[in-house]
Amino acid sequence: METNQILLVVAILAAVLFLVSVGLSYKSWQWFTITLLVMVFGTAVTHLVLAAYVLKTQESWREIIYGVRRPDQEKRSRGLKQHTADLQLATRELQFGKRENGVTTREGILQAEQRLRGLLVDRGSRWANCEPASRGDDGTVELKVPNPEGRQLRQDMLVFAFAQPAAPEDGEEEPKLALEYMGEFRISQIAIGEDADAAEGGAQFTTATLVPSLPLFDEEIQRISDSSDQWTIYDKMPVDSHYLFADVEDRQRWLPDSSLSEFEKDLQPAEEGDPSDRIEVLVRFRDDYTATIQLAETNEDGDPRTVEIEFRDGEEAWVRKDTITLGDQQILGADDLEAQGIVRVKSRVRSNFDSGIKLPGYPAPEAIDDVRQVAVAARYVRPLRDFRTLFRSVRGRRMQQEIEVDAIKLQTKQLEEDLADGKTALAAAEAAVARLKADSANLLREEQALSAHLAGLDQQHEQLLARRQALLESNARLADEFAQRQQRAAREIDRRAPAD
Repeated sequence: METNQILLVVAILAAVLFLVSVGLSYKSWQWFTITLLVMVFGTAVTHLVLAAYVLKTQESWREIIYGVRRPDQEKRSRGLKQHTADLQLATRELQFGKRENGVTTREGILQAEQRLRGLLVDRGSRWANCEPASRGDDGTVELKVPNPEGRQLRQDMLVFAFAQPAAPEDGEEEPKLALEYMGEFRISQIAIGEDADAAEGGAQFTTATLVPSLPLFDEEIQRISDSSDQWTIYDKMPVDSHYLFADVEDRQRWLPDSSLSEFEKDLQPAEEGDPSDRIEVLVRFRDDYTATIQLAETNEDGDPRTVEIEFRDGEEAWVRKDTITLGDQQILGADDLEAQGIVRVKSRVRSNFDSGIKLPGYPAPEAIDDVRQVAVAARYVRPLRDFRTLFRSVRGRRMQQEIEVDAIKLQTKQLEEDLADGKTALAAAEAAVARLKADSANLLREEQALSAHLAGLDQQHEQLLARRQALLESNARLADEFAQRQQRAAREIDRRAPAD
């Protein structure tokens, strides 16, 4: 029998005994005393019943507020108070974020608003749904910007224009890029107009004349001429972010295949072999620390802008492993910060060291324990792109290539002229060679004739020499005969002449 039933039986027995005692005492008590006693008893019973109802109501409210404690459970069920506390905690976490061990594990509305403001500051102003009214042959574009946003444009403002890609024709694939970069322009003129095709009191718009701030190539002018009728312009070049393509579907939809692997690896656990300048490690600060970074931009006074990043004692943050040098300043990395005692590099306790990353300067698993092995909490961080610098760099390389191409064309033209002159000289040389060959043939024939004539002369010379020899011999013989005859004549003269 339960306690409530026992108490009920005892109350009934007490009431019966009370009534019996009252009935037995009617002879010695006055009637009004008995009446008063009965009324007091009735009142007490009524109050008892009402008190029971009050206690029951309070118990019900306690169960609603604090929860029900069941015999088979050690704790109460979640009551209204606990639900209210949970809702207050959820509201506070939703508003300010969730923090564990001094680290924000889940962002709240406040952090989201701060991040949104940061994104808006990085993104700058944006004007969408702009319609090109006309396009010039030199890349100049008259752009119709809807008001009131268009009123924010200023003359001589530098803007960056993007156009939606043209709709694919039947059988063509849908373009992968959401916007196509048109170029960097300067607003040379601004005018307020009203759409004549709109109804009475129709929408107004601002006509901005965009002039290319840099010389355009022929294909860029052609791309501007062939672009769609929906442009979006920014006063700042959109910036890169680690969270820009964090979603897998966004990466596969918008990024080219050549960049997918780098974005998929971004902010993922680092692997052995990754460049140390692309690794961040998780650290806990041992004291308050402020890092001052000098930016390349300047303020209104012309002084370099600086940004201070504050870290609180016990706060955890991802920090570059290596120290970075930017101009004349150094941004300390995790290794140098730990060497100075500013931070402590966080580690993850793992059952298998292979799932972590072993970095130089940190203990190897063999030096720690055979069972519990420590891996440094490290992640790979891809370098963010400065799109304006990249576009200008591509343009600079393109212009350099154009200069080199022009130089090569000039050299080619000079070589072609030299080749033509060479061909002319070669033709003249060939003609001279032909003439020389003809002269050589003539000379050969003359040589042969001269050789034959010389042979004849040699023969005649030999004949003359032989004849001369014969004449010499004949002359010698005749001379001898003449001398002999002369001698004989002299003797004959001497003989015949009388002697003195």
